[in-house]
Amino acid sequence: MTTDPEARVMQSKDGFHCCYNVQTAVDDGSHLIAEYQVTNCCTDQGLLKEVADNTRKTLETKTLEVTADKGYESREDILNCVMNGIVPNVAFKYDKTERPE
Repeated sequence: MTTDPEARVMQSKDGFHCCYNVQTAVDDGSHLIAEYQVTNCCTDQGLLKEVADNTRKTLETKTLEVTADKGYESREDILNCVMNGIVPNVAFKYDKTERPE
């Protein structure tokens, strides 16, 4: 066997690979890893709230402001963040023309 049996085939810009999707949250002040999660999800959509919530608990804070790339944009996930004390700053992937600049 040449790979971990729990790894999944995922597409990247360089083709398909057997791998994991690692989510990492870094503290803005100390620049240290505050939380991480290894998943078999092929995309980042739907992972923002879970990772941010775990980070918020690790840092023992009631609210948390997070920044993420467009791969995390999910209306449902963003709403779940807002409703649970997480302020998401997520790059636009969908509805770019409908959003104010």
